[in-house]
Amino acid sequence: MGDPFYMVSLEVFADRLMALGKRRGLPLRVTDNGYLVHTVIGELFGDLAPRPFAIQETRGRRIRVLGYTDVTLDQLRHRADALADPTVHSTCVWDTAAAKPMPQDWKPGSRFGFEVRVCPVVRRSGEGPKGEQPGREMDVFLAHIEGATEAPHSREDVYTKWFRGAIDRNGGAKLEKANLIGFSLQRFIRRDNYRKPRQVPNPHTAERGGAGKPDATFNGTITVVDSTKFGVLIRSGIGRHRSFGFGMILLRPA
Repeated sequence: MGDPFYMVSLEVFADRLMALGKRRGLPLRVTDNGYLVHTVIGELFGDLAPRPFAIQETRGRRIRVLGYTDVTLDQLRHRADALADPTVHSTCVWDTAAAKPMPQDWKPGSRFGFEVRVCPVVRRSGEGPKGEQPGREMDVFLAHIEGATEAPHSREDVYTKWFRGAIDRNGGAKLEKANLIGFSLQRFIRRDNYRKPRQVPNPHTAERGGAGKPDATFNGTITVVDSTKFGVLIRSGIGRHRSFGFGMILLRPA
């Protein structure tokens, strides 16, 4: 039996979200929706903010967000009502907000379809070929190329191996099938050590990987092996940047 958690569905007004970003000094021309949603749910809910979350759809003036959280919708609403700035509070479409408890007991042998958007990156363990510093985040495909002693594998093969490794390390599920159904290189907005918003990777960098970070979407089939560990996997998500729209595993019928 795992710890209780909830899936929450929220809608935000797109124009008010952009206005909030402008007030917070974000460069809107290059700011992705993941960072804007991260900003608004952080200000609404503080450390209760859903994480990981996924931007599910954009319909006209509204953006729909799904996320996992340890607290009820009433607790989220109470936090926002009590402490959020009124202009931030008005960004959310409260009358469409909904939530449900997720299962605490996942039957071993159960099969599910899934879809998840991930950012397959690793931390550099040593100095790079152009003097890049250890600890810098890099695309797992580029890390594979640097370390390859024979013909490198395809980007899809490398990402799939990385994804399978993330599932295996959790130990709660067996990955039956994984398909890379979407891929792009993206630059994201993050704040630096001085809290100033910056694009990452820097568009002017000459380092390997300067074209952008990998943005990959997988779907496939997964089978429960251990109930508690599977719950942890779903609740925690996969990979880095889970506070910015990556890593949320959405289950579907197999």
